[in-house]
Amino acid sequence: MRGSMFEKLTNGFCHDIIMLEYFSKSIYKVCYGNGANMKHPAERLSEINRLAVLRSISGRQTFTKMDVVREAHLSLPTVNGILAALETECYVVPNGNGESRGGRPPALYRFNPVARYAIGIKVDSPTIAIGLVDLQANLHRVVEYPFDDDSTSEYIEATLTQGILDILAEQKIEPAKMIGLGIGVPGYFERDTGTWLGYLPLRSFKQIPLRDLFSKKFGVPVYVQHASNIYTFAEIQKSPLRLRDDVLFITCTEGVKASVVVDGQILSGDHGNFGRLGHFTVVEHGRTCYCGMKGCLEMYASGRSIREEIKAKLLQIDGIADLNDPALPYRVFQLAAEGNEICRRLVEGAIPYMAYAFATLINLTDIGHLVLLGAYAEGGTYVADLLRHDILQRVPKIAGVQLFVRAGNRLTKEDFVISAAMPAIQTHLGFRSAISF
Repeated sequence: MRGSMFEKLTNGFCHDIIMLEYFSKSIYKVCYGNGANMKHPAERLSEINRLAVLRSISGRQTFTKMDVVREAHLSLPTVNGILAALETECYVVPNGNGESRGGRPPALYRFNPVARYAIGIKVDSPTIAIGLVDLQANLHRVVEYPFDDDSTSEYIEATLTQGILDILAEQKIEPAKMIGLGIGVPGYFERDTGTWLGYLPLRSFKQIPLRDLFSKKFGVPVYVQHASNIYTFAEIQKSPLRLRDDVLFITCTEGVKASVVVDGQILSGDHGNFGRLGHFTVVEHGRTCYCGMKGCLEMYASGRSIREEIKAKLLQIDGIADLNDPALPYRVFQLAAEGNEICRRLVEGAIPYMAYAFATLINLTDIGHLVLLGAYAEGGTYVADLLRHDILQRVPKIAGVQLFVRAGNRLTKEDFVISAAMPAIQTHLGFRSAISF
């Protein structure tokens, strides 16, 4: 898995400052716990030692006991005991002997990534995608179900439940081998409770307590995050970026959302909804948005707004037949990059609104690295160059911002479900997640 998403999202967190913070919080929990769940300090210390061993072995092909002693900074007797327990639990598998250096050849071991699994879920138009992911972020199965404006809370809950059960049964995975669920949802959610509060385009929706509901159903931790954050994780996997770089990610699907990565953390706000760029006002007293406000960016530069403009103007575009196709906004940006005149008029009409909102975000954060995801990414350098030109007109030169705008990679459902599962995997292996839960 060297060079993989697993390595990026684990090794990227292991620099001194971030790990110091992680261990400080861990030691606090060891000493103080929290009420009824508080364990004896010796038990807590054993958990920390176990996680230190898991961190040291999870990215290796093979290792010896002394490799773990050196990397985990633990004594040999402690390592012996932990490795014996991990071998019993199938996390560790004997792998022959290493090369002798004058004495008895050391026993080799390898980490078993299929000892446990996480479920990653992406809920966002046009589908619900559910994937089974092992401890080294390898995807074993992904399934999809329809998701649109007519999806109800009951349908979503039933689909997630049955989809998880089906994928476990099909892959012959015992529920006891599940270590967590990661769920990415659009709209609004409450970070502290893991409750999905709503997604404005849905015509019939009641709040879903995702964390409580699915932790009770499956007996595992549940990590709820905004769907745009899993797009950000997926982009980092495929790009030369490090997770601790400061970057603005702008995702366009049916709506528009920003993810802001600062010092290795995705900013989340008080409730987990930081980055609602789609409802930033770009036209005073403008078009009425489905959120109830007027002049929102999503009314001028989102997948939904482009679709509505094509329908309203009865535009005929070569290569686009179905105006209800969820891929239509992606296709419009792609055709614009290829030179289609109608699509270029649509995209260039949206650029000033995008630039206005993005420049405001850049002025606010002092971050000049901007990555376009989703439909925007299909516009390639054509859209990136147009945006950069317009944004620079709105960023004071004296600020000294070095603006870099690029289109992100073309991401797939496989990328999304792996990204959604990563917080569960990182936490289980003792790595610090980039998102606060």
